[in-house]
This record gives sequence, C-alpha cells and structure tokens, in this order.
Amino acid sequence: MSEEKAIQKDAVFDASIEFIKTLTGMEPPPIEIAPPEVLKPFREFTEKVCSIFHNSPPQRTWVGLTDEEIVLIVAECAASHQHTDIHFARAIEAKLRSKND
Repeated sequence: MSEEKAIQKDAVFDASIEFIKTLTGMEPPPIEIAPPEVLKPFREFTEKVCSIFHNSPPQRTWVGLTDEEIVLIVAECAASHQHTDIHFARAIEAKLRSKND
C-alpha cells in the first residue's frame, strides 16, 4: 500500500472511531490496549469506506463547446431577439448540459 493510501486509511479509521463514538456515545479504549475484537467494527467500516473511494469509477471528461457551437448559439439568440446576457447564458448552459449528461 502506498504511503498516501496508508495515511488516507488512517484518517478514515480515525473518522470512523469519531463517527461511531458519536452514534453510540461510547469511547473505545486506546488502540494500544484494545483487544482486536473491540476494534474490528472500526476496521471493517474503514475498509468499506476506503474500498468505495478507491474503487469508484473515474470521473468523466468534461466536454466543452467548440468555437463553432458558440457562434451558432450567439446567432440563434440574435435571430430570436433574445440576445441579453441571461438568454445567452441559459443557451450556453443548455448546450453544455446536453453534451455532458
């Protein structure tokens, strides 16, 4: 395991202890003296959270607008006499949404 992943896992483990402590109102004994079965739920929770983040699908690549698409949107807004900033912004927003959904 890389050092970065180990640090992240330690941070998740600490957060899981805090989370479970908040939910139950119970504080586990210090890690140094706690028997393994006491920390087992915390370790299992940590493993599950880490696996979710490390196995999540990569984000899609953002698809922007070409210069031609922008020119076309400007022309369409002008032709429909809707050439205010808000109309132009909404037309750009709609085009970007359609390309990235």
